[in-house]
Amino acid sequence: YRRRCYATSGARIVADATLNGAPIGSEVRQQPGDPRVFEIRIYGTSPIVAVQIVSMGTVLVDLPVAGVSLEFAATWADDRPGRPLQDVAYYVRARQADGHCVWLSPWWVDLAEE
Repeated sequence: YRRRCYATSGARIVADATLNGAPIGSEVRQQPGDPRVFEIRIYGTSPIVAVQIVSMGTVLVDLPVAGVSLEFAATWADDRPGRPLQDVAYYVRARQADGHCVWLSPWWVDLAEE
């Protein structure tokens, strides 16, 4: 019922992330101008080559993946000036060098009326 899950293409990738401290699968209520800070951790079975944050069908950011590593950790803030001012969803996806992928449950951001 908590929707805190993720899927892989078969590899035993371990992933976790938070949005403003709320775990994946959460419904986050906030004001339109409030910060949206993502903390992402992924432990792969092959080097991680791509990590993206997706919202409403659009890739918002390709997070930098440094070197050849099975581990990835990053923080990213959605502080775009034109970010949506309506309810929105975000999710994280990543790909390994061997082609296996992981998709994390989304967060649903419900904005308060101003």
